[in-house]
Amino acid sequence: MYYCPGFKADLEVKQGLMECITRMVEDEDEQILFDVQIDDFKKRAKSFGCPVATRSINLKIPSDWWESYSDEYPKFQNFVIHVLSLTCNSSGYERNWSSFKMVS
Repeated sequence: MYYCPGFKADLEVKQGLMECITRMVEDEDEQILFDVQIDDFKKRAKSFGCPVATRSINLKIPSDWWESYSDEYPKFQNFVIHVLSLTCNSSGYERNWSSFKMVS
């Protein structure tokens, strides 16, 4: 996302990321370390900025990209791949709404 020329950071997304790190990572020192490592990603530091990583960021599945180019940050790598691998669905909400329809 930071590699797109017209990208603009969204406050709500930034806050959500920090909240996610706070909830999923218990160790406060590790939370700070992840925050610093996010900066390396934004700045394309180390392996994040290698030419192949830059060219392939829009061609690979995000979790595969992170597996390929974040080996210097093994804990952060595991965290990011875990978050990117989570599936999102609304089936629980849809079941509730179906039940509500029957009540009225």
